[in-house]
Amino acid sequence: MTNIMEEGAYRGATVTKLVTQHDHGFKDHYTPGDSTPAAPTLTSIAPTTATSAAGATITCTGTGFSNKSVVRQDGSPLATTYVSATSITAALAGKGLSVGTHQISVRNPDGDTTVNRALTVT
Repeated sequence: MTNIMEEGAYRGATVTKLVTQHDHGFKDHYTPGDSTPAAPTLTSIAPTTATSAAGATITCTGTGFSNKSVVRQDGSPLATTYVSATSITAALAGKGLSVGTHQISVRNPDGDTTVNRALTVT
């Protein structure tokens, strides 16, 4: 077993990260300095509809986003741009985007994921 300690700022809080290597991979453990990392929230996406023929940029609004947060469509990562701790954007590919309802979420590097918001493609 190998332990690696990292200290730094995470979402505005000072934390110590302990990464433990086990036989089956790595596990992150956070020890709070000022507070523990907060899970991200996704309060809205805009637009909530898109067409399958054209690409679109989705703006995700919420809390707890970092510059390593990733917007996901139906669980698959999208090219994501960090705007602020409360706003990130993601590019949707137009061609090949299937008609129907898709689930949009945000995942932070610690594995915390928001609830899904619906995106309707026509």
